[in-house]
Amino acid sequence: MRFMPSILVVLVVLSSIPGLWNQAHATSCLSIDVPAEAVVSQYDGDTFDVFTFGSPSSVRIRVQGVDTPERKGQQPGWEAAREFTRQWLAKGPFHINTCGKRTFERIEGDVTRGSDRLADALIAAGHGK
Repeated sequence: MRFMPSILVVLVVLSSIPGLWNQAHATSCLSIDVPAEAVVSQYDGDTFDVFTFGSPSSVRIRVQGVDTPERKGQQPGWEAAREFTRQWLAKGPFHINTCGKRTFERIEGDVTRGSDRLADALIAAGHGK
């Protein structure tokens, strides 16, 4: 896996902020740029994991503003939504804005690239509501 040095610094900083990924609510919001290569796995259309250099070694992100079919229970359309998100994330660096709000074992964040929001793209493509 290759990362640009500046992105590595961002991920190291993120993973070292005490309690950010472990508390129910963070005390401040973060805005980070993430390289496409930092996505290490994807659960379904609105959930993916981003690599960090801390503990844990990845952070599960829940895309804010959209609800896609769930993998658990094999809801119809979950695979298409997951593939759509995989392709959107793979197009290049993206941005996550988060205040650390947790939903289950995930951190909720607004995922954007320029003026495009992943949540809006999923809805427009018929993969979410």
